[in-house]
Amino acid sequence: MRFLFLFLVLILSACASKPPGTERVFFPTASPRWLDEVGAPDLATIKGRGYLVLPQGAGPGPYPAVILLHSSLGVGTLEWDFTDKLLAQGMAVLLVDSFTGRGLTKIEHDQMEVSEVSILADLYAGYRFLAAQPQIDRSRVAVAGFSKGGLPAVYSAFTEIYQRYGYQNDPFQSHLAFYPWCGLRLKDWRMSGRPVQIHSGDADKITPAALCRQLVQSAWAANPGAAVSLIVYPGQRHGFTHPDLDAISLPVSYPYPRDCRIVERADGRFVEQASGRVITGDNLSEVIGACSAKGAWVSGDEGARTEAYKRALAFLAGR
Repeated sequence: MRFLFLFLVLILSACASKPPGTERVFFPTASPRWLDEVGAPDLATIKGRGYLVLPQGAGPGPYPAVILLHSSLGVGTLEWDFTDKLLAQGMAVLLVDSFTGRGLTKIEHDQMEVSEVSILADLYAGYRFLAAQPQIDRSRVAVAGFSKGGLPAVYSAFTEIYQRYGYQNDPFQSHLAFYPWCGLRLKDWRMSGRPVQIHSGDADKITPAALCRQLVQSAWAANPGAAVSLIVYPGQRHGFTHPDLDAISLPVSYPYPRDCRIVERADGRFVEQASGRVITGDNLSEVIGACSAKGAWVSGDEGARTEAYKRALAFLAGR
């Protein structure tokens, strides 16, 4: 069944059509494996990749923009479908491809082949690229992410994270995520003050909504009145917004970090809670692999997707 699922997703992703005017773009980025490697002087520069799409018929600009981060299956139907929704609202989109430039197409067998820390590097590199484009309003750039791309979309709102990547202030107008993994517990939950919206399903056994609820509570405690919200959809599983999974339930047997909990200690070290092991760039795959789980389902739901996207688009528009 695992091969059936992967075959189906690959076929559907291959059929995804790019919007008219899509431009392949490149920008310098890096591949830190874990947060201890961010900013290291010996970190090699690589060629980041993405797709830039401007809204058609929306005037000359400059346009508000969204940097979109994909799931562990790479750029596919899920991301292009949401891109179409964003374009229809007059927003430009930079869909970041965090896999191709690293010689990969998908990473379902080892989620840490490209870590969320590397995707964060791509996110900020993508912002620098967008900010230099005259068609883009650099003061109105948001970030959105699905599943694996959801963690960078959420955690980039926290002061500790964006300062690690060289920003004194959060460059993003807002932060949006669909079914992200929220199992990273920071020692400092201070935020930029920019709004965050998370969409999760209460039947998601891959990236449980309960972890995101804990994150939201920590954010509220450290930032009274913070505009951080979690919307939980009853009965919905992982991937519920995927248009190719409507009314379909499929088993997933590859490992995912449902049971992993990473806690930052007072000394700044990150520890996987169950094993007590300190995480570094060198041992990341081993530690996360040991705490990962297998055996879950994914499915889509047209009604839930419609409602989630309605809320998400209103959020990005500031309504």
